[in-house]
Amino acid sequence: QIARARARQLVDDAAAFEKAGLLEEAVAKYAESVKIRPDAETEARLQAAQKELDRQNTARELAARLSREGYDLEKKDRLEDAAAKFKESLAARPDAELEKHVQQVETAIAAARAREAQAAALRQEAESFEAAGNLLDAIAKYKASLLLHPQAGLDARIGKLETALTEERTKKALAAQLRSEGEALEQQAQLDAAADKYRQSLKAWSDD
Repeated sequence: QIARARARQLVDDAAAFEKAGLLEEAVAKYAESVKIRPDAETEARLQAAQKELDRQNTARELAARLSREGYDLEKKDRLEDAAAKFKESLAARPDAELEKHVQQVETAIAAARAREAQAAALRQEAESFEAAGNLLDAIAKYKASLLLHPQAGLDARIGKLETALTEERTKKALAAQLRSEGEALEQQAQLDAAADKYRQSLKAWSDD
């Protein structure tokens, strides 16, 4: 009678733990009850609780691994891949804190996409300026684009344009000087010399 009462109490305790979600404690109590007084129903409840505990532990381990992978990807700035891993983790095992973090990551992804779109628009403007020969504005737009979103090879392109702009300014300055010299010669009625200066000026730089 004492053993039966003790076994019954252990089953009741196990059921209470199971209801509270404390499966490890529930399994321990069921196992202790079965050891004191073997019972088919209690054994079945023990096996069911153990199976659910194993399932939860497996899910917890999987969720933890996926979450770690997600954080590793996030550190590498691979936000979309990180968000996917976090969602896999949540599918394996819900986690309120991780859900909040996923929302933050998705907000960051949206912001990054917006910056990328803005950068692309700036690059298009830069290309139009470049095609029109407006190197100064082209460089400015390319640099503004890089501040928003990096692009392979754009630094080198900007460097080439800056070199070209420097050469352009040098040629324009030389052309202006030669034109000024030509005007001075023209005022002195040295027309052939003036014409030669004008030709040199046009050779150095012409807006046509």
